[in-house]
Amino acid sequence: MRSLLVLLLCVLVGCTPATDRPEPVAVVNGRTISVDQYQRSYRDYLFSGGLEDEPTRRSAFLNRMIAVELISAEARDNGIEETEAFGEARERARQKLLIEAWLADVVYADIEATEADLVDQFVRVNTQTTARHLFAPTQQAAQALKARLDGGESFESIARETFADPVLAENGGLLGTFGFDEMDPDFENAAFEQRVGEVGDPVRTSQGWSVIKVEDRFTKPIMTETEFAEKRPQLEGYVLERKQNLARRAYLDAVVSDADVELNEEVAAGILGASLEQTGDGEGRTLVTFRNGDSTVEWTPDQLREAARFTSERQRRSVDNLLDLQAFVEGLVTRSIILERAVDAGLGRDDRVRQGLDAAMSEWIYEHAFDDLVKGMELSEADLRTYFETYQDEFQQPRRARVSEIVTASREEGDALRARLNGSNFAELARAHSLRPESAADGGRLGLFSADELGPWADDVFAARPGAILGPLPAAGKYITLQVEGFEAPRPATFEEARDQVEAMLRRERQQDFLRSHVQELRARYPVRIVIESLDSLPLTGSAHA
Repeated sequence: MRSLLVLLLCVLVGCTPATDRPEPVAVVNGRTISVDQYQRSYRDYLFSGGLEDEPTRRSAFLNRMIAVELISAEARDNGIEETEAFGEARERARQKLLIEAWLADVVYADIEATEADLVDQFVRVNTQTTARHLFAPTQQAAQALKARLDGGESFESIARETFADPVLAENGGLLGTFGFDEMDPDFENAAFEQRVGEVGDPVRTSQGWSVIKVEDRFTKPIMTETEFAEKRPQLEGYVLERKQNLARRAYLDAVVSDADVELNEEVAAGILGASLEQTGDGEGRTLVTFRNGDSTVEWTPDQLREAARFTSERQRRSVDNLLDLQAFVEGLVTRSIILERAVDAGLGRDDRVRQGLDAAMSEWIYEHAFDDLVKGMELSEADLRTYFETYQDEFQQPRRARVSEIVTASREEGDALRARLNGSNFAELARAHSLRPESAADGGRLGLFSADELGPWADDVFAARPGAILGPLPAAGKYITLQVEGFEAPRPATFEEARDQVEAMLRRERQQDFLRSHVQELRARYPVRIVIESLDSLPLTGSAHA
């Protein structure tokens, strides 16, 4: 619901209390929408959606900002700022903004997009690269793979040993052809800079380490100055974002290295046995030791839980082994150290943090207020059927694959079962060995799935022939071996098949209608003054910190 509402208004901003600052764009119930806020937010909106700047789009965006502030004003009057949930959300946002301000001052301050950067980025946007790789979880393992390649072994032979993915194992790690922003940034940078045919040194990515070989590269032969000029704002955004991401990763790695984080494995085992959410063996003993400057800091399990308070439940529950716990703790330690540095530097009084906090909480208030406003909205079965019949041509069932599965605890078990498959005994092995009882009882049959439902496995599944076996594929700590049974061609969807989509579309329309009506009511209750009537001449650059 929340993502739908954010999409509905396309707004991630709020407003700040009126002060003696330069003329704002608008004032809503005594709170200003400053020129800086409008410029920064509108630029982000255009960039995130890949949209062109237009006069009507500028005006519509301001109206959306006003709508957000009107709904937030009503919620404030109803006491939302006094709730415990608001207090927790505010502290989470404050910490995030302090870290961002510190990184902006210490890590991003000297980063700029030079003319050479823009030209290089323009070429990259117009370039397609074909590459293969070998993956390793650690730098040492990746260096060993590189040494084997240098010694004369082929990608094809090593890929059969290292990849669980059957396609990559059989094609020598060939990733196919990719363009700009389709791969991990570090992987893409290395692939773009390597010569065709060259095997590069191991490259660290967000997933681990890769040894890359570029097989081919094609750059659009004709690129005009007009195209370059038209794309310049987007190119600047791409360059700055990527440079900042790379600099941030390097800085955080350095902080972790300097902190020299150590886990007491005996206490950690007790924590893992009880999960991070509960008390376990070793409470009160030192769990984590790290350096912060000249000081040595120790955390007990309770102190770790306090440091983890603003992480998500999903993040906490995903920690189920020592390696995961080490990585989780290193992230918390890094956050703690940077927060301390930011506070000591007085960034809590910085305008970026104060205004950003106000904006973040306006967004939070708006989202929660809108949830409350529409939570009672009901759609009858007759409403849904009428909508489906009116727009029936829009509801299509895509091509789908019929698949079966065998779930195992380890890759080795999956490999052993796959070796026993002869094309006719998949269901028998699934009943006897698969760990998912629901599908095992039916011979592993899962049913029909679209490409969207299959996620990262979609390309391999839809490229396979009926009867093909894929895997074992890693999934949520287990391994899944898939059999592709066949395919169903695209066809019109029935009402039952399209019901969820019908409900989502109709609910969105009703919410938009309600929003327009409610905002008009709020305009009559709260004063709204648009100071800058013409937004056409307002430049998109300003003095705000990016």
